[in-house]
Amino acid sequence: MSKKIKYLIFALCVSVLVGVVLFFSLSNRDNSTIDETVTATENPSESVYEKLDEVYISVSHNYINSLFGEPKISVNESENLKSNFYILDDFVLRTVTEDDSVVAFFITSSNEEQRIPVQSIDSKEFIGEITFFDSEFPNPILKSDVSGNSRYNYYAEIQGTGRYAMYNYYLFAFLPYGFMNDDSIQLSTKHSHEKTDILEDLNPLRETAIPNTFGVIANGYEEMITILPEVDNWADIYYLLTK
Repeated sequence: MSKKIKYLIFALCVSVLVGVVLFFSLSNRDNSTIDETVTATENPSESVYEKLDEVYISVSHNYINSLFGEPKISVNESENLKSNFYILDDFVLRTVTEDDSVVAFFITSSNEEQRIPVQSIDSKEFIGEITFFDSEFPNPILKSDVSGNSRYNYYAEIQGTGRYAMYNYYLFAFLPYGFMNDDSIQLSTKHSHEKTDILEDLNPLRETAIPNTFGVIANGYEEMITILPEVDNWADIYYLLTK
């Protein structure tokens, strides 16, 4: 066999080998792109949680609507204050507005399997993971109510913090339209019946009780805005939030 023929055969083999390498390289790159697309599609809620970072005191009601759509429920709490409920897949967002500005908001998880990120006083926490004890509020105000009807039951720990115009009240709470947690139910019952504000007495339950709600109330509104809206049709609202 002549050297020319051998060279042609060698060149042909090299060409075939290069073509095979390029084919698998392109195939892997295409598959990688497809996998990334599928992953993004399977986790659409991530973008919803990112929108929660845009919810803060003084933001406009119209801006909240641009993020989550129109509220499913709106109710006047007083002459100037309105509660707006946005019902989403894993949580309920309640904003309280005055003159089109948010003066309080509450994020309530309806899915105990989901971890919803929220920005607390100094760190990001996750509803569904943090306990009341973990919140590390130094001297929280405790509020609770346990009535004959569970739709009015709640427990909340509220901590004021900040300076001047940036002073707000942060809270973790257990609300009746979020996911249920036995230890939180016991905690709300104990506090409501015993009326104790001594954390040491409540810590055995606080260490395991998981809040389903995080919220912020603007300074000056802490006495005007209630943990649950004090409206005549709360029973109807509760039904819509939990159905």
